[in-house]
Amino acid sequence: MKPKRVLFVLVLVVSLVMAACTPTSPSKEISTSRPMMTLDGTGWLLSELNNQAVLPGTQPSLFFEKDSLHGSDGCNQFSGSYTTDGKRITIGEDIASTMMACEEPIMQQASAYITALTQAATYRVTNQELILLDASGKTLVNFTPQNRELSGTSWIVTGYNNGNQAVVSPILGSTLIVDFSSGGKLSGSAGCNNYTAAYEVSEENLRISSIAVTRMTCAEPEGVMEQESWFLKALEMAVTYRMEGDKLEMRTAENALAVTCFRNSVAGDDSSAEVVASPMETPQEVQPTPSDPTEAIIEIRKLLELPELPLEFVETTTMANSPSGSLQVENYRDSEGRVYSVNPETNQVVEIDARAILETISPETPVVSPEEIEARAIKYVKATLPDFDSIQSSLHYEEGGKVDNYFFTWYRDIRPGDFMRPFLQIALHKSGILFAFYNTLNVEE
Repeated sequence: MKPKRVLFVLVLVVSLVMAACTPTSPSKEISTSRPMMTLDGTGWLLSELNNQAVLPGTQPSLFFEKDSLHGSDGCNQFSGSYTTDGKRITIGEDIASTMMACEEPIMQQASAYITALTQAATYRVTNQELILLDASGKTLVNFTPQNRELSGTSWIVTGYNNGNQAVVSPILGSTLIVDFSSGGKLSGSAGCNNYTAAYEVSEENLRISSIAVTRMTCAEPEGVMEQESWFLKALEMAVTYRMEGDKLEMRTAENALAVTCFRNSVAGDDSSAEVVASPMETPQEVQPTPSDPTEAIIEIRKLLELPELPLEFVETTTMANSPSGSLQVENYRDSEGRVYSVNPETNQVVEIDARAILETISPETPVVSPEEIEARAIKYVKATLPDFDSIQSSLHYEEGGKVDNYFFTWYRDIRPGDFMRPFLQIALHKSGILFAFYNTLNVEE
């Protein structure tokens, strides 16, 4: 009996050795590599730049759409192109940006951010973070995902579908508000009446129902009741939504725009509200329209107390920070380096870039008090915008700087299809010298 046991053990060992030596079929090899997450359709908010936290009060961002990208550098909007190949990424140097002036630390951060984007060579992405690295593997920028949750957000309406296949801006003097609360409750202002509703979300699908409205009747501004009706119908038509930075779009089942919004950064805070001028007050004097660009420059020099110096025509260019981003302007330069940009359609000076003047200001130049700086800014605004007192309550207001340079900005909500918000900005050096002026509030493109 013992020889049979030995023979059986030997046969078993030989069988196992032969099985171990049998080659594995390539078709049964299991891959453990994970495909790189696509960037298309994702949105990110900058958390660190060159291992430094972003400046308080700024929110640089980055959004990917197919082979293009866009976002904010914390001061201006930008757009460009990109390509990916596995974990490699190339962001083109063709990045175009608006040219709004901000205080110097923000401008430096913006420049470093754009430079970092163009230096990116590889990327890593998870559900919680996007990291761009240079060719040596050094981390350039860190991003966190854009929070696209509607709950707890408040929005100011910039456009609504009027039922005629068109998205129109709210009537001047009226404000439409959309507040998404927790628990699926929606509320806000329809321009005259307040409303409440229920909402449901699933990924980017949206359903708004059970709208209830208070029963006030408003005679002013003209058309506000009709606007209210169309706005509430537009809310009910929305079936999808898309949040991108400070913008929100709601679309219909046919993918037409139903409602467009801009984030309400001062929700519940009416401290910046101004008293609207009474319609019975004496109307402001209407300034005559200049007949040519040079006449417009001569006029605005008087209003802004700028020196009358010789002018030379430079070129016709595109004003990137106009509402559409494509306004054609004629540029003229004076002998001290100020560049005046004039809209040839209206002969309106829409921009004065006098940053070159900053380099010529002596450190010994007397400094003006902050109160005088602000008073001068208000004086210039009222001089260049005669109806300022009557429209001030419909404008948002921001201040910046207060170290060497001061920035005073009034802006409207972004309009449907526009690249950026119409705005008016006065920038003054601490000596009281004006070095930048923008006014696109009345630009029609």
